[in-house]
Amino acid sequence: RSNSICKSPVSSSPKDPPFLTRDIGRSESLRSPSSCSHRIFRPCDLIHGEILGKGFFGQAIK
Repeated sequence: RSNSICKSPVSSSPKDPPFLTRDIGRSESLRSPSSCSHRIFRPCDLIHGEILGKGFFGQAIK
């Protein structure tokens, strides 16, 4: 039964790479360090005991 699978998508594979490379390029562009505008968190940035905020369930403390 595995031989009965239509092989036409396989034969058209040379036409598909531009579509695939466009998706891969888009996903890689999201991971590029230059596009990140936020700073990387480091544990040494924490000030122990500093209150980050208060809410219904209590408060968040660093």
